[in-house]
Amino acid sequence: MSDITLQKAASKAYQAEIVARMLENYPHKLTDSDVESVASLLADLIGPVAAYLIEEESKNPA
Repeated sequence: MSDITLQKAASKAYQAEIVARMLENYPHKLTDSDVESVASLLADLIGPVAAYLIEEESKNPA
């Protein structure tokens, strides 16, 4: 069961979008270690969002 609200999911998704755009726009300015850190951050942001969406979809199947 997800412990995240719609507002929190939206906020995390927005943060993940910003991080992904930074990664897209500045790929050559990041070290391998930076890329690993960014990947971990994205996983931490997106994981709860995905869990929330899956849970909500299971409540209201199409």
